[in-house]
Amino acid sequence: ALLASGGNTMFAVRRWKMLGVDKLIRERAFHEDRPLVLCGGSAGAVCWFAHGHSDSNDPMNVPTPDPSLTDEEKRNWDYVR
Repeated sequence: ALLASGGNTMFAVRRWKMLGVDKLIRERAFHEDRPLVLCGGSAGAVCWFAHGHSDSNDPMNVPTPDPSLTDEEKRNWDYVR
C-alpha cells in the first residue's frame, strides 16, 4: 500500500510530476501480478483521483502566506473542482 498524507493536493501532485514519482506510482499501481493499494487522508485521498474538491487555492494554505494579501484576497478564493 502507498499512503499519502494530507496537505496541499496541487503542490503534492505538481512535485510528484516534477520528480517523476507519478510515473513510478502509475507503473506500480497497475502492476499485473501485485496491484498497489493507494490510500490517504484529506489531500492524500484526493490526489489519487482525476477530480475532487480541494482548498489548494486558499492563499493561507501555504507555509508562508504572502504578507501583502488584503483581507478580501484572503477570503475570496475558489475551491478546485
